[in-house]
Amino acid sequence: MAIFGGDSDHFSWEIILNKTRKHENDVKEQALDWDLFLAPHHCSWSFFNDRPQADNPEPKASSLEVLDYKRSDGKVIASSKKIVDDEDNPPHYEAKIEYQKKVNKTNFLNTAIQPKEEQPEPIEFEIETGITRTDKGAKAELLRQLTNNINAGLIGTSKTGKLSDIEENVNKHQPHIFYGDE
Repeated sequence: MAIFGGDSDHFSWEIILNKTRKHENDVKEQALDWDLFLAPHHCSWSFFNDRPQADNPEPKASSLEVLDYKRSDGKVIASSKKIVDDEDNPPHYEAKIEYQKKVNKTNFLNTAIQPKEEQPEPIEFEIETGITRTDKGAKAELLRQLTNNINAGLIGTSKTGKLSDIEENVNKHQPHIFYGDE
């Protein structure tokens, strides 16, 4: 599972953590488990606490807890220029250190210096779903699973039509019949 937090800060992650736990989706759906975590806001300290970092040097517990949901060999990716210990932030050197405490140095990847600083290249990962079939049956099974989750009220669409799992935003759906099931 990959988590891309965009420019979200520690306030946003605390809300995500609390709502996920409230609905027990951290256990039922493993909704916070991750293999790849894109460091928010180009490896900014704002994921860990308010800025400036010098005035707020301790990471918030909720941010550290989000990182604790990493699966074995989880990797943090910083989409940023080379991270150095200076005043030109983001990226924040202190944020890099906190991420490395959670995933170790080899599992913290910086797009500016991978695989070599002299010649960076795109970082690529192969993502698999656990369904190994690639035929129409696999696609039908994925759609069936999605529909079952919608019917169970775990996922729905918001008034804008976007998928959502936030209970107050979900429009309830009627069961769907698949082609060939009638």
